[in-house]
Amino acid sequence: MSRILNPVRTALATVALLASMVLPAQAAQANTPDTVIRDTVEGIIHVLDHRTDKNRISEVDRVAIRKIISDHFDFHAMSRLSVGAPWNDATPEQRSRFTTLFKELLEYSYGNRLSAYHGQTIHYDAAEYRGNRARIKSMIIDTDKQTPVEYRLLKDGDDWRVYDIRIEGVSLVATFRTDFQNEIDSVGFDGLLKSLAKKVDELKAKDQEHHQG
Repeated sequence: MSRILNPVRTALATVALLASMVLPAQAAQANTPDTVIRDTVEGIIHVLDHRTDKNRISEVDRVAIRKIISDHFDFHAMSRLSVGAPWNDATPEQRSRFTTLFKELLEYSYGNRLSAYHGQTIHYDAAEYRGNRARIKSMIIDTDKQTPVEYRLLKDGDDWRVYDIRIEGVSLVATFRTDFQNEIDSVGFDGLLKSLAKKVDELKAKDQEHHQG
């Protein structure tokens, strides 16, 4: 799992990764890929702009961000794609446990990085469609760098949901898939679950120490 916690390039790239904090989706209204991405990212930025403490992400902020993204990301699909072929051999219980741990891993490993946000600008291209899939390219404009972020979406009924994010051309799910499959080859699916659980516990403890400090 050497690459799981690699730092992202900018604070707003972390906003993109925060997609993985999604909760189980509630009843969603009809949407388009463009509105899904704009409403979600700009909603997160609104929360960050109105923090009481600009140096950290509080639990109140975290809950607000979860509510914003809850209807717009297919976390089950992201989990399945991040595991790859071994997902087909996993039991329903293993899949459920992995999905929960994967969400928590991303939340606690990347969530606090959002505190570094300082007002970067985002430009969006129009959605490009291919059947029931779409992609939206965006550019994060910082004072000294431009970072491309691409969102991949899948149509689910009348709704569009994100299933992958590419930062500077690197796929989120593909990066995790390499790490997870190596772990499964080494210690099996249950070993991967134990490794993820340990990492999540460590990150939660570190986060609690940060808020108490």
